[in-house]
Amino acid sequence: MEPGSQSIAGTRRNLILWAALAALEALAGLVYLVLIPADPKNVVFLGYSLPRLGLMAGFLLLFLALVGLCAGFCRNEGWVNVFRQGVQQEKGDRFLWIAALLLIAGWVLVFLPLYRFGGWAGYAERLRPLFLWMLLVGIQSVFFLYLERSNFPRRVWLGQIIRSGGAALVVWGLSLLAWFLIALTGVGLVPDKVHWNDHGVPLLGLQTLAALALGVGLGRLVDWLRMKISGAGVLKNSGAWFEAAIWLAVWGCAALIWSQSPIQRNFFAPGPYPPNYEFYPFSDSVTYDLSAQLARIGLLYSGGAHVDKPLYSLLLLAVNFLSGNRYDLLLAWQAALLAALPMILYGIGKTLHSRAAGFAAAALLIFKEINAYHTVTIQVSHSKLILSEVPTALLLALFTFFMIRWFEGRGQKIGFAALAGGTLGLSTLLRHNPWFLLPWVGLAVLLVYRRCWRKMLLAGGLFLIVFLLGIVPWAVRTIQTTGSPLYFFAALKGVVWEQRYEPALQPSATPAFSPTPTLIPAHQPDSLDSMSLLASTAQVGGDESAGSQKSTVGIIQFVSAHFFHNLIASTFILPAQLTLDDLQHVVSGPDSLYPVSAWDGRLGLENIAALLFNLALVSLGVGAAWKRWRFSGLLPLLIFLGYNLASALARTSGGRYIVPVDWALVLYYALGWMMGLGLLWKGAGGKFPWGEVPSSTSDGQHSWRQVAALAGGVFLLIGLALPVSERLIPLRYSPDAPQQWLSRLEEEEVLQSLGVSQAELERFLQDDRAVLLAGKALYPRFYQIEEGEPDQYSYLRPMKFPRLTFTVIGPRGGIVLLPLESSPPVFQHGSDVLVLGCQGEYVDAAAVIGMGERTDSGWAYRRFPQAPLECPLRQPVCDDNRVCR
Repeated sequence: MEPGSQSIAGTRRNLILWAALAALEALAGLVYLVLIPADPKNVVFLGYSLPRLGLMAGFLLLFLALVGLCAGFCRNEGWVNVFRQGVQQEKGDRFLWIAALLLIAGWVLVFLPLYRFGGWAGYAERLRPLFLWMLLVGIQSVFFLYLERSNFPRRVWLGQIIRSGGAALVVWGLSLLAWFLIALTGVGLVPDKVHWNDHGVPLLGLQTLAALALGVGLGRLVDWLRMKISGAGVLKNSGAWFEAAIWLAVWGCAALIWSQSPIQRNFFAPGPYPPNYEFYPFSDSVTYDLSAQLARIGLLYSGGAHVDKPLYSLLLLAVNFLSGNRYDLLLAWQAALLAALPMILYGIGKTLHSRAAGFAAAALLIFKEINAYHTVTIQVSHSKLILSEVPTALLLALFTFFMIRWFEGRGQKIGFAALAGGTLGLSTLLRHNPWFLLPWVGLAVLLVYRRCWRKMLLAGGLFLIVFLLGIVPWAVRTIQTTGSPLYFFAALKGVVWEQRYEPALQPSATPAFSPTPTLIPAHQPDSLDSMSLLASTAQVGGDESAGSQKSTVGIIQFVSAHFFHNLIASTFILPAQLTLDDLQHVVSGPDSLYPVSAWDGRLGLENIAALLFNLALVSLGVGAAWKRWRFSGLLPLLIFLGYNLASALARTSGGRYIVPVDWALVLYYALGWMMGLGLLWKGAGGKFPWGEVPSSTSDGQHSWRQVAALAGGVFLLIGLALPVSERLIPLRYSPDAPQQWLSRLEEEEVLQSLGVSQAELERFLQDDRAVLLAGKALYPRFYQIEEGEPDQYSYLRPMKFPRLTFTVIGPRGGIVLLPLESSPPVFQHGSDVLVLGCQGEYVDAAAVIGMGERTDSGWAYRRFPQAPLECPLRQPVCDDNRVCR
């Protein structure tokens, strides 16, 4: 008898037990339906409605059939042999698929809330016993096949589990230890007053199942296609072309889905408002977009001033040219370009485990981004916002891919060191946190090349040279604007140090943490200041060393708090409940973990079970990557931890700040699922439904010198494109454009049509407070009375009169408010306008004229209610009936 095989008696026993359990479960369903109180309105027979009678009849037939099957197994050995031969032959995989599909369908139908059935909710409620029966029969069928399949060497399978599970258990244990520390101390739960943001956008249970199905299905399909193409000899060297086509197909699908998906309003993209009903940027997003908009009219990035994120300005300049003046197209183009991120994640997943894992990871990331589009509760960055986090995620994922390829085979592919260095260098032109990854790279090089110092110097030198090639051109431009090549220094000093660290170092500084409810246990301290014994005992009056000690402890506290909050916020990206709720119920339900400001730090039993399961899957994914690639398999994890530590050091966490690296957790989650399902499938005697991609440590067709030279040239060109691109665009508006346009309007008698006489205009322009702006109008929004954005310092704050707001860029720019009775019928984003108004906190406009190429193609609006043309202009006063005078 082969190892693990069953005797006839054992098979008979298993089959009898399977049929008896299924029969008992059918009987239980029948009894449940009989005992449910009947609805007297729909009684047909014996007090029961027709649908219930039909369901009861179905359960009765199932019960009788299963009892008969059980009796047959007891009396007839031939039946046992038929089942035994069927499940042990190659066709037995079909039984495994049927059992697995039955289990999945039962799980979905049992845990799908009734509201998701819509108008069929009543029927779904009555069918719940059948759904539960499907789930239970699916589970015991898989278990029966696991016991019965005899032609699989279980020792090999157990060996694979031990090799993968050892590393997974270590990671899982460390994860549980971290969560125990969080629960015990509250670190990462007690909020800091500075940049403490929401948990990450959650994935849904159904989306996870769909991603896994897509991963398995597409993995099998692509492997089949590859075999057919290779076998038919359709293309010479078809492998590389085939792989490129798969990568591009993933990008194309993601680009199509992201670019065409609608978004909801966000703090950084409020609205949409009339007259154009587009999502224009706000807050930080305005700063980034204006940098590119100024370059587009020939005024250099940020008008020639220092630019904090120059590579993003270049990207926005490109999509601005592609989209014209339509902001919806701009966002669609940006989303399509950034959709390369799922493609890169597919490549990493395929490299670390299998095509199925790569496809699943890409699908999960696509779904996560769609959820980010549709939620208004969680303030996070996504590919249709003018923010730099998703572009940074793309470059860091690409950097991770190159690092993995570099270190595979103990660092033999040295050419990838140049690609990794250039990519990391460019990422520092998007955000400054990636600088913190440089020491991690140095440690990795020391570890991989510890026995070969010549290769260490060669690979490390290539990395640094190409790293510098990408950033030196912008460093030279920064010298011209700030006098220093350190383009990151202004943000580090002015934002991180002066705004976030110096207040914490002041001896009399107020506590940095707000006293909000925390986690379990209930006796949690109110703030991190009270958690530290050292901080509370170091307060000696007038003792400078005590004050310094307290400040140091305070810094350690908020850095550790933000770091653990990053880990918590990232973990809650994964499904945190067993029920398959929709996005609205997940983020807004009574037991929701979102937003973080409304969460009291407590987890229900369902959340705890989901958390343990998710951590186990992520740990299994790490174990799978470690088993195959050793150190290279841990690189996504190390970059995830390193970047989150850098964010914590900058005193930021959660929300948009975890987006650059939260894909790493999604990646390991997908790897864990595929590794776990593969082990279970193989343990049940089935063949892997997907195959691992074979490892390759060869240098391919190109030497490292060719790769390094190409990488150096490409990254140098990208670096040069930053300062060169802003100087290639001619000046659109001359300094005397306002007077030229005004003269044209006087000739065309446009001002007279608005009720402004020549004498009145000349008298007005003699006032020092009067302004005449000519340029490009951006972000037009019309607000009703008391409508606006939640920022009391912004010109978009609620005001007591209706008005049109927009920004003008040109020889002289400004923020403009024009009181109007209603939204103008025409006012396109990007229009050429002439503004007549008074300068104050903003430009209070008396009139705005759109400059068309012909007299009849423009438009003109004067403020309502009209006011005498003198500065300051009289402000509208509106009564309770919204009548303004």
